[in-house]
Order: sequence, then structure tokens, then C-alpha cells
Amino acid sequence: RLNPSDLAEIIGDLSARDAARVVGSLDDESAADALEHLDAETQRSIIDYLGAERAADIIEEMDADDAADLLGELPEEQQEQLLREMDAETAEDLRELVSYDEDTAGGLMTTDYMWIYPHRTVAATIAKIRELAPETEFIYYLYVTDQSEKLLGVLSLRTLLLSPPEATIHTIMQTDLVSVPPDTCAEDVASTIARADLLACPVLDESGKMLGIVTGEDAIDAIIP
Repeated sequence: RLNPSDLAEIIGDLSARDAARVVGSLDDESAADALEHLDAETQRSIIDYLGAERAADIIEEMDADDAADLLGELPEEQQEQLLREMDAETAEDLRELVSYDEDTAGGLMTTDYMWIYPHRTVAATIAKIRELAPETEFIYYLYVTDQSEKLLGVLSLRTLLLSPPEATIHTIMQTDLVSVPPDTCAEDVASTIARADLLACPVLDESGKMLGIVTGEDAIDAIIP
């Protein structure tokens, strides 16, 4: 029943073996929440004790950016062993995230965001959000993409809820986009988010394809640990 950060503080005071026993006794989601709040050294020791199969199940439940940070701290052989135990799609996303430098937009971003197509109506979009929301951690904005994942516009939940049900997304989305490339340093990402007064900032490749988002919280954590 403890808040994850409080639980993590207790786990951090235990021996590596006892910490692993506590984390191992939790369900995957609770264990993931606690693991996200622990320092890298404690995370590594717990992963070693848990074994690859259980550790992979827990890491899959972590936010993608936190999971990538943890994997990036592990030896390459152990990293691959864990990735092989995961769902193929999740493993592919994490491999891509791990490839970026930790203090860049690519290293800070998460691939857990809500995207929609421009031809949908407001009513259909709200129905889709209800369906997908339990699986999506961050629903600050809705990112409007085409079938090649190129970012076309962005939409706040407030705008969506205040729009007529029959309106189509492309008529209400904002097309004046603020974004960063994946190699942008953490300080510049935080500056961009602050200057544009955003809750999250999309990360795009050279072609405009959506790679992920950096949340304001993660940007601040990167520059003020």
C-alpha cells in the first residue's frame, strides 16, 4: 500500500538479497514502480538476484525511458539476455532507446504516448482513448500522425473535450508544432519545454517521423537530479 517512492526508500536501505526478496514478492507493476525510484547500483543488484525471466517481466512494466536507462547500465550480454525474454515489440523499442546518449532527447524520451489519425471524429477519438488509456501512461496531448508516423499536428485533451463530437481531428488540431531532434542536449530540451509552456515535447527524426516524447518531469529530472 506504500507510495512507490516511499517503498523504494525502504528497499534502498536493505541488503541486496533482502531488497531483491522484497521486490520479488511484489506484482510486476508494483515492482516496476518501486524499481523506477531506485538508484542504478541498487537496480543492478536486484536484477542480478531476480534472474532474467522475472527481471524482464518487471522491466517491461516500467516506463520506457526508465527501462532504457536501467538496461543502459547493464553489461551488453546481460542486456541482451533480458531483451530476449521480453515481448518482441517492447524489446525493439527499448533497443532503440538504449542506443541514444543518456543526456539527449533520445535518451530522455519515452515511446509511451497517444497517437491518432487526422480523419477520426472527436467522438470516435474519445471512444478510442477510453479503450487505450489503461495501457498508456502519458496522455498529456494527442499526437496526430499519418500512416508513416509523420507528425501532422497535436491536440490537447481540453480542446478535444470542448469540440463538437462530429468534428474531425484535422480541423481542430494545432499545426504550429514545437519539437526537438533526438540528439538535442537535455538542457536545450528543458529550455524548449519551458519556453513553449509544454507538458511534453515530441521528438522527431529528420523526416518528421515521431520517435517519442520527453515529458517536462523527465526534462527537469535530467538537469536537476
